[in-house]
Amino acid sequence: MALIFRAPPELRVELEILGYQFPESRERLDGNWLLVRGRIQHPRGAWSFEDACLTTFELDKLAQWLQALEQPEGPARPCWFTEPCLELHYLGGSEPQIQVHFSHEAAPPWLEPEQRLDGCQVTLPLSCNCVPRLRVMVDALRRDFPAR
Repeated sequence: MALIFRAPPELRVELEILGYQFPESRERLDGNWLLVRGRIQHPRGAWSFEDACLTTFELDKLAQWLQALEQPEGPARPCWFTEPCLELHYLGGSEPQIQVHFSHEAAPPWLEPEQRLDGCQVTLPLSCNCVPRLRVMVDALRRDFPAR
């Protein structure tokens, strides 16, 4: 199962959990890091990354952020994580959008090394992304990778 954001025809963001970074660990911190594979289709070119940039606890945070997307005012804050590779923003207005920011290990290959720290973002219309479907995807990931 993967979390997939779309903006047809040229943009697609797929975030897949490959497993626990340390599958044998039962420690609260080390045992809950998740290895994420990102696949991004972008007009400038496709790229992918694999990085332990999310924890099981942060999957819960993402689920709450997606739930807030269903409210008229949307989420009050961005959804950011311990590792700065990924960040999600809600852009309100007459045509609400989701903006996914990629930096560091998740940044696209065309960025120069010093630009990778700031990264880049892709903006996807909320109308192209069924929020209940996104929530189902995250809930499935939470079931598959519970906190240990």
